[in-house]
Amino acid sequence: MSIEILKVQNKLYYRKFIHLPAKIHRGYKNWVLPIYSDEWDFYNPKKNRAVSYSDTVLYLALKGGRPVGRIVGIINRRYNQIHNEKTARFFNLETFQDYDVAQALLGEVEKWAKGKGMDRLVEPMGFFDKDL
Repeated sequence: MSIEILKVQNKLYYRKFIHLPAKIHRGYKNWVLPIYSDEWDFYNPKKNRAVSYSDTVLYLALKGGRPVGRIVGIINRRYNQIHNEKTARFFNLETFQDYDVAQALLGEVEKWAKGKGMDRLVEPMGFFDKDL
């Protein structure tokens, strides 16, 4: 089955993006549901100042029309300016333990980052160095 990567640009896909981890981790007894209002606020520039000075992209992977993975690409322009870097980050990479989906999502973020002039993609890191 082929993997389709969609850029999250509307509320329907944003909702699927936010709620996908609950489906992925359903069988893990120690996994705790996030506080969904915090999840919604995390990418809102009115609630999270870092969004206003960062470029972000959210991708959702689909197989057969069903969400099977997600990832966020982040370019913290302020950090890059201070450190004289051209670095992008990826964050919230989650799949149903599917290597092909993970590879497709990472590849999409890598293309996005190169298109924005970045020369490096670093490990799972959010807007700040402490976001894991």
